[in-house]
Amino acid sequence: MRSGADRARLTPRRILDVALRIVETEGVQRLSMRRLAAELDVGVATLYWHHRTKDELLAALVDDIVGEVMVAVGEPTGWRAMCETTARVLRERLRSHPGADLLIGARAPTGPNARAFLARFLATLERDGFSPRDAARIAEVVVIWASAPRAGTSQGLDDRDGSFEFGLEALLAGIARHRRSSRLTTTSRAT
Repeated sequence: MRSGADRARLTPRRILDVALRIVETEGVQRLSMRRLAAELDVGVATLYWHHRTKDELLAALVDDIVGEVMVAVGEPTGWRAMCETTARVLRERLRSHPGADLLIGARAPTGPNARAFLARFLATLERDGFSPRDAARIAEVVVIWASAPRAGTSQGLDDRDGSFEFGLEALLAGIARHRRSSRLTTTSRAT
C-alpha cells in the first residue's frame, strides 16, 4: 500500500516534467491522471493531492512553459524588442516541447508565471505609448502568431521559418503603423 511517503517523494517539478514528457512523446490526448500516476509509480489519489483535476494539471504545464519563455525573454527595451523576442522565444519553446502548442492554444494561461509575464509585456508596451487596450491586443496577436504551428506549410510551401519571419515582420510593421497613427490622432486631439 502506498503511503504519505509517496507524496513526499513527489515534487511539483517532477510531476510537471513527467507530464510534459508524456505530452511530448504521446500527445496531450494520452495524458491522464491515471497514466501520469502510473508513470510516477504513485496512486492516483496521491497525484490528486497535487492537482485536483487534469485541467488543473494542464494549466500548471502551460504556466511552466510560460515561465520558461519569461526567463528566456528577459527584459527587452522597447515594444518592438519585446514583441519580437517574445514571438521568437515562444515559438522556439513550443518547438522544443512537441504538443505544447495544443496546450497553449486550448487555454488562456492564467497562472502566476503568465500573470507576471503579461504584466511585464503590457508595461513595456504602455511605456512606449500604447493604450492598455492596444497593448493587450498586441500581446494577444503576438502569442497567437508565435504559437501557430502550421505557418509556412500552405500553398505548397515548406518554409516554416521563412514564413514565420515574414509574418512576424508584417505584424511588427502593422503595429508600428498603428502606433504612429494613434500618436497622430492623440496629438491632433490635444491641439
